[in-house]
Amino acid sequence: MNEANVSRIVSVVQVLSALCMSGLIIYVLVISMRMGNAGPAEVLMRFAPTSIMLILSIFPVFILRIKHRSMAVEGSYIPLYLFFVTLSSLSTIPALEDFIGIYMFSYVLIQKLARFFFLGSSIVLLFAALVNYDAGKSLQKSGLYATACLVTAFLIAFFIPVNSNIYTVNKHEFELLITIFVIMFLSMMTYLASFLKDKESYALKRFVTIVFLSLGHFIVIVGSTPYTIIGAVMYFIGVVMLCAVSPTGY
Repeated sequence: MNEANVSRIVSVVQVLSALCMSGLIIYVLVISMRMGNAGPAEVLMRFAPTSIMLILSIFPVFILRIKHRSMAVEGSYIPLYLFFVTLSSLSTIPALEDFIGIYMFSYVLIQKLARFFFLGSSIVLLFAALVNYDAGKSLQKSGLYATACLVTAFLIAFFIPVNSNIYTVNKHEFELLITIFVIMFLSMMTYLASFLKDKESYALKRFVTIVFLSLGHFIVIVGSTPYTIIGAVMYFIGVVMLCAVSPTGY
């Protein structure tokens, strides 16, 4: 299966995942109102930023495929990045279950999967930045290295213990979040280095796009209300820029 077909499959799964997660949040909103477990305002404040991020992640899939993808050296990584961003929202499922009092999924499994996709999103973004910096010269090797790093991320996510109680603080989470932030920061700095190397306007736009996308995503997943609203706004700006940047960029 060639790269183009893999990218299409990833995009389709990403869109379906975003729709399913958004549907689950709407379902919780309706059920919580019927059962009186929580008011609609409380549910919206808690889950609206995640919903916004999920819906926004769908739009670049179509825009990039129609207009930009073939003109970006790291174009094959962008759909994969959006896919990992979308599935990192699995971390909200335990809270959704708490709101309606119905527990359908293993908390430990969900948290491990969410860890993997969150860590994976930063890894994919870093490789996109590296391929962009190298102008695609090492594209074939980068795919192999990226796969190896994602397998490592999967093992890390599943071997780090998860507390079975959602309200218990896990001493390993902070180190994992620091690791994710450092990788994300390296991605941003690599895009900045690309701009400093070429001094072209689209490279600067690309750097700013990545800053808003990655920081917005990080805040939505890690932050608490009302900071997650700020993260959703930043992610919105990043998505708009991702879709609007010149085809010679994305």
